[in-house]
Amino acid sequence: MEHSRQSGPPLCQAGRGLPARHRVAGLPFRGAARLLHRLGRAPRSAGGAFVRAPQPRPAPVLGPRAARPGATRRLSGNGGDYVVVPPASYVHALLRRSPRTALRQAAGFKAHGHWSLRATARMLLGGGSHSAWLTAAAGRIRERTAPGSTPPTWGLRPFLPAWASAQAADQLAELLRSAAEQSEPLAADPGRHAWMHQMREGGRGAGLTKEATTADGLPTDSPFCDDAVLNACLAVRPEAARTPWTYKPLLATAMDGLVPAPLVGRTTKDHAGSDWFSGLKAHRRLLGEWTDTSHLVAAGIADESALRHALLSPGLNIYGAPALENTLSTEAWLRDLAAHPVPAYLTPHDHREHPVDTTAH
Repeated sequence: MEHSRQSGPPLCQAGRGLPARHRVAGLPFRGAARLLHRLGRAPRSAGGAFVRAPQPRPAPVLGPRAARPGATRRLSGNGGDYVVVPPASYVHALLRRSPRTALRQAAGFKAHGHWSLRATARMLLGGGSHSAWLTAAAGRIRERTAPGSTPPTWGLRPFLPAWASAQAADQLAELLRSAAEQSEPLAADPGRHAWMHQMREGGRGAGLTKEATTADGLPTDSPFCDDAVLNACLAVRPEAARTPWTYKPLLATAMDGLVPAPLVGRTTKDHAGSDWFSGLKAHRRLLGEWTDTSHLVAAGIADESALRHALLSPGLNIYGAPALENTLSTEAWLRDLAAHPVPAYLTPHDHREHPVDTTAH
């Protein structure tokens, strides 16, 4: 974590992967005070889910340490993958403009994703309207396939993990069929629609992050989700923004000469998989107790046996961390509602003191 003492708002930058000396080398942060945070002292992954509080609480480590030197804002890469990397379904429109390039890139994506020839051909040739895609997804909601294991068309196919109940599957399928009846894609081309949709998802996540981190006095800004950045990315032909053989070419080109060369030349991104698994292992007892008293199970949304298996044996989960994290977050939210039906920032109000004028229009 580095803190800038330059003129203007102080910045706090946190990250993992490359050593800090490589991340800051060449950046225009003169006189920066470097705060190194040892991961061994950080709370275990998933630990915050077990804390019941009537209102958001400051981050136990990063927030107080960063705020002490005077940092007022956090910059995050949230949304970057959604914005600078278009879905592979752009090859559908590319096939009509440049057939040879489209076929070559589709072959690369097929090899990288281990896709079947039939599924790859469907992505290239198109799989019908957006409405038809939603309807078909409703009928496949229970298929046990890992995310990303099949080519996208109008987007990643909606799915439910194995621990979702039959009731949850039926309800989601009905919602998808209802959405199909009034479907209005963001663009006529599947690849363009999918790119714009994932940009929206990235912005939604960035907004939630800012809301959560504002509570500790160090709000998070996500520049990738700024309108100007979104429009700039959409102005680039998708085959120039992504290829099967180059890591984030659009971002690398845009940042060339602005950030240290080791960053521009990266071929992968870091992950927190080991921390995530060790956190779940450290909290096995609490996760087991949560399964015994799960609000999701009580509501008929999750299957108790399958949920217990997923939480206590995460290494066998083919759906990835997001599916399990979303489940834990929803469970925590339901428990918060039960423990604190009225959030602390809302105060009881007697409507008799300020009656509503029912005649006003």
